[in-house]
Amino acid sequence: MPGLLDFSGKITNSPGHVIKLPLLRFMFNIKIFVNVQNDFITGALKCNAAFKVMDNICSFIHNTSEEDALYIAVKHVNYSDYMETHLGKHLPVLHCMADTDGVKLEPRFNKAFSETQNHFILEKYYLNTLRLQTSIDAWSYEYGYQDEDMKIEICGFNTSRDVLATAIMLKGAYPECDITVYDNLCADSNSALHTQALSILKNMYINVTSA
Repeated sequence: MPGLLDFSGKITNSPGHVIKLPLLRFMFNIKIFVNVQNDFITGALKCNAAFKVMDNICSFIHNTSEEDALYIAVKHVNYSDYMETHLGKHLPVLHCMADTDGVKLEPRFNKAFSETQNHFILEKYYLNTLRLQTSIDAWSYEYGYQDEDMKIEICGFNTSRDVLATAIMLKGAYPECDITVYDNLCADSNSALHTQALSILKNMYINVTSA
């Protein structure tokens, strides 16, 4: 099973691996991009709304690029047993299959993301992944950060599933952390569910605003 990718692109399977970050400012700024992949935009789970916000996401990266921010692409990956998994039984559409074009990061996003100084890719196999939390835990421990020292920004696809699940997981893990979901950088194939998901996030005291 693939491990985390460090800034050099090297894979590590070590659960104790800690990415060495540059000296950060007091506020630990983490920008998380969920499912910005071909299959969620133009492929198996094609979403016109996602296609329309791609320019916004790329502009956001270019306009907010910070040397001491951490950029994380949370990438969904499925394998040959997908239809037998819990997710596959509820969403029986082959998507983001390993070693296909659909699993790759959207080209424009990949270019902008790769040009940031501190970035890495984390793979997930369900709507969210505790590996994101454990990675943040490791960095926080390494550098002595508390919840209130962190700022987490989230965007991506689909709002009503993966983005919602990721934001709620992180808010539960870091209740004093300032967490923001950018509504104009998220999209869902169901516009009504997109709106409902954003309302749920607001009700859980997660900031919902436009970038």
